Amino acid sequence: MLWSRRLPNPVILKDGRRFDTLRDAANFILALPERGHVNPNWRHASELLMAAAQGSSALTEEFATKLKRALKADGLI
Repeated sequence: MLWSRRLPNPVILKDGRRFDTLRDAANFILALPERGHVNPNWRHASELLMAAAQGSSALTEEFATKLKRALKADGLI
């Protein structure tokens, strides 16, 4: 798994937290409350995250796009 793979662009939350790598994003997703784990946006983002950690940089870009959508839907960016 390539958890140290960098996101195409850093993702910065309103509260100042910053995601630079797949590991940063994974740690955030794992810390979501239970409602986040059943939310379709976060479930899809989690699936893409796992694929990105195992696959190509194109999957990392797809994950980053989905991550931003999920964060925006939750009002975090």
